[in-house]
Amino acid sequence: MSEQDQEKKEAPAERSDPERPEPPPPEGAGEEERTAEEGEERSPSPPPEREAASPPPSAGPTPSGRAPLLLLTLGLLLMAGGAGYLAWSDRQQGRALDGIEGRLAALEGSIRQESGRIDGLQATLEESRRGNLSRLEALEQRLSALVTAHTTLEQAVVALGRKNQAAEGDWSLAEVEYLLLVANRRLQLARDVETAIRALLDADRRLRDMADPKLLTVRNAIAKALTRLRAVPRVDVSGLALELENLARQAAGLTPRSAQPRALLERLSRTEESAAPPDEGSAVEPEKSLAGLWEQLRSLVVIRRHDQPITPMLAPEQMELVRQILRLRLEAARSDLLAADGERWLVDLASAAEWLEENFDTSEPAAASLLEALERLRGVDVDPTLPDISEPLHLLRRVMEGSVDAGE
Repeated sequence: MSEQDQEKKEAPAERSDPERPEPPPPEGAGEEERTAEEGEERSPSPPPEREAASPPPSAGPTPSGRAPLLLLTLGLLLMAGGAGYLAWSDRQQGRALDGIEGRLAALEGSIRQESGRIDGLQATLEESRRGNLSRLEALEQRLSALVTAHTTLEQAVVALGRKNQAAEGDWSLAEVEYLLLVANRRLQLARDVETAIRALLDADRRLRDMADPKLLTVRNAIAKALTRLRAVPRVDVSGLALELENLARQAAGLTPRSAQPRALLERLSRTEESAAPPDEGSAVEPEKSLAGLWEQLRSLVVIRRHDQPITPMLAPEQMELVRQILRLRLEAARSDLLAADGERWLVDLASAAEWLEENFDTSEPAAASLLEALERLRGVDVDPTLPDISEPLHLLRRVMEGSVDAGE
């Protein structure tokens, strides 16, 4: 049995493909093998030869010719059972192999199908990878363009900031230039020292706020100009103008010299009234009466010496004209004061004083006070020498033109 079984077991193995890997056993293969093993265990194994040669147990007398026949029958039965078992086992193995081959074919088809799907997925992945690479390259190019644009924008912003700072600085310098120009114009044209000082102080404050080292030369020049302006004598133009206006009103009440004889006549009439004859019954000594009369005559007669002929009395309209001329000369002096014309100021004041002395009695308190005021006003310098404050303006313009460096 062992040799035949081995040949039959080797026969299916030879039919299998040696190159093909051994497929996994089918689901019922384990059970069929266990059933076959149980059948083999149940089938009686052939007794060994020594047992066959041994005599049967003494159960009773048996004929000697039947033992070989029984053995032969038993051997045939065993051979027939083994052949059937082998055939059945071969059939089972064939069926199992057919099932395995079918499953292998199905697996091969599934593998081919999956392989096709995998190939398709690989192609899809490759195409997707290529598309992603192309998109990535496009994004990298776009990012590079954005970085370049961002850098350009930052540079533009920085440049714009510098331009704005430069514009603010230029605007501040333009304001300072305007203030310096105002100071020069007010000083030169209007002789307005106070306004010039205020404009210079404002310009210096703006330069200080800018904190630019190259503007120190301009600030130094402004400081020098302020020192020179503060040294200029102050002229109270408003006060002097009001004083001249009051003097002109005072001149309207003065009496011209040519109208003095009328005052003399009034004095003579008052003297005659005081020299009236005494009442009756009063006794006056003759010597005392003569002495008193002599004193009265001396008081009435005044001897004056004139180098010029006596001016006749003026009509009222002529006296008003004399007063008006004095007022006009005072008004001319007032105009000279407002115009800061020192030469004309002195000339008009001298002319007004001369007219006052020639045509009015300066012994009167009103005329004397007016003459004193005119003499005092002639000592006032309404046109003091003004300094040149154009240096700060010239230096600032040089800075604005870029011709002055930081170390200058």
